[in-house]
Amino acid sequence: MSLKIENFICVIGYYLLNLFAFFFGIRFHGKYMAVLMGIDYGTKRIGVALSDREGTMAFPLEVLEHDGAAIDRIKHLVREREVKKIIVGLPLNLDGSPTDATAGAREFAKTLNR
Repeated sequence: MSLKIENFICVIGYYLLNLFAFFFGIRFHGKYMAVLMGIDYGTKRIGVALSDREGTMAFPLEVLEHDGAAIDRIKHLVREREVKKIIVGLPLNLDGSPTDATAGAREFAKTLNR
């Protein structure tokens, strides 16, 4: 069975977003009431996933090519889908030390914040 890298990125984003939705979601009377966006940063592709408004499920949305249009596309999706928070996954080694991609993910998050 062959698994495309795009599918793998979306699956990882799906699980990360469910985890972060639990910790960082906005609660209102015991329920999450905001759409969260999970970003799986990569040097070639960027995985994007969205949660439901209750914060119980996350769904893969798109895999973007990492180019100049990716930031604009993400900002468009934030407006279109009424996203309240964006969570950018931080790539770390199993021992918690930074990887080659860690600095890139941090810089990407800063760029999104502008």
